[in-house]
Amino acid sequence: MSELKLEKLKKENFAELVGFIDGVFTEQNGKKMDFLKAFPRIFKENDENMGWYEGVFEDGELLGTAGSHPFNFRVLDRTLKVAQIGNVAVSSKSRGRGFMQMIMKSLCKKMEDEGYDMSYPHGERKRYRTFGYERCAAEYVL
Repeated sequence: MSELKLEKLKKENFAELVGFIDGVFTEQNGKKMDFLKAFPRIFKENDENMGWYEGVFEDGELLGTAGSHPFNFRVLDRTLKVAQIGNVAVSSKSRGRGFMQMIMKSLCKKMEDEGYDMSYPHGERKRYRTFGYERCAAEYVL
């Protein structure tokens, strides 16, 4: 019987994470993805950046992942804790097994436990409705 684990990623998982999401999004979009080149400020090989990623492993193989990227957003005299959710990826051979739900529930619980005021998904938003996200207003790139 195989062993399934949901784990917080560490800097030791860096190369595996980047290779995994490059592969999943290249397959999904039909064009070569290079997340290190596209998002150098997000992808850094340290525990601080990797600590907001979670991955589903089966027998030691990464099959699904997602990350949230926290930041503070100041509105007048109030500072809000905000997180952007992204890089939600499940390998094509593992879809339909509930890995996205498992990871997203864990990330949302972590943000709730840590008192985040708001989070928003990046990417194809319709799949996030399951988790209570709704389309609202306009998209802003900060």
